[in-house]
Amino acid sequence: MLSVLVFKKRDLFGEAIMATYRELAKIHISKRNLNLTDSLYRELIYIFFKKKSSRDLTNEEAFEFSLHMRSLECVNEGSYKFSKNKESQASLAQRRFIETLWMKSPGVRYKTIHALRHFLENRFHVSDLRFIRSNQVSSILGAIRRISHPVN
Repeated sequence: MLSVLVFKKRDLFGEAIMATYRELAKIHISKRNLNLTDSLYRELIYIFFKKKSSRDLTNEEAFEFSLHMRSLECVNEGSYKFSKNKESQASLAQRRFIETLWMKSPGVRYKTIHALRHFLENRFHVSDLRFIRSNQVSSILGAIRRISHPVN
């Protein structure tokens, strides 16, 4: 059997090397192209890596995150070609963020698209992610977070 070993870059003290300026620039360019707000962008970083800023990411994490952001850019290019009212619909990045938050939240029991649709239909009267309006995004994100961290 042939196995491949992956060595993570470490400094002299065994700590992971922080992200390079080039990787951070790629992330921020993708952020700008996707029209993400700063808070939404930071929440994405926190969900994926439990870090507060892109400066806290290691080089490997920054590379992985930049790949994810670039994949969202490719999908986002043709998403509204046939849409009549672009302003009222949530962006693809926002819809993906809702889906990711649902799938990664510890308080959600059933981490399926079907369960997310059921939640959206019962709470927000939206039959699918495609029909979420941009003014509903913050409410939906807040509701999913409250499932994760119920207030007593």
